[in-house]
Amino acid sequence: MSEPTPRTHLDQEIQATPEHWRALVLKHPDLARRLVTDLGYAKPEQWNGFIPPYLFNGSVNDSPRRAIFVDIAAEALRRERYTVS
Repeated sequence: MSEPTPRTHLDQEIQATPEHWRALVLKHPDLARRLVTDLGYAKPEQWNGFIPPYLFNGSVNDSPRRAIFVDIAAEALRRERYTVS
């Protein structure tokens, strides 16, 4: 049994809409590519931006797919916050 995905600042940020996450991730070709290579989408644009919740039916959602979505979204968020214009 795998360890539950730890809660991160992303869990507070997750209040953002799926459209926000989709746009943020698709801005970065390498992160968009992970939607294909790591999650099995035929094209990155097929992802609707949904990130599964941390809690599901009262239990920690320790799905490996959720962990990948969180990792991709967290990296996109990190890049957005630390991009110097």
